[in-house]
Amino acid sequence: MLKREGIKDFLVGVIVITLGAILTILLILLWPLIAVVGWIVIMLLLVAIAIIILFGIIMIIGRVIRSTYRKSP
Repeated sequence: MLKREGIKDFLVGVIVITLGAILTILLILLWPLIAVVGWIVIMLLLVAIAIIILFGIIMIIGRVIRSTYRKSP
């Protein structure tokens, strides 16, 4: 059972890191467009980053809650 949980945590970490890397690459590649379009694109990127961060926080909180329920008899 511990291997399965470890694999799930690993996959979530890989997904979060991959999405962060994709957003960073898009930010670098689209910088000239961002300079032209302006604050709308920056706000959309910030929303996307916030969603990824919230997803990670929700996963961590869920794992903590699940582990506390497992410890109680």
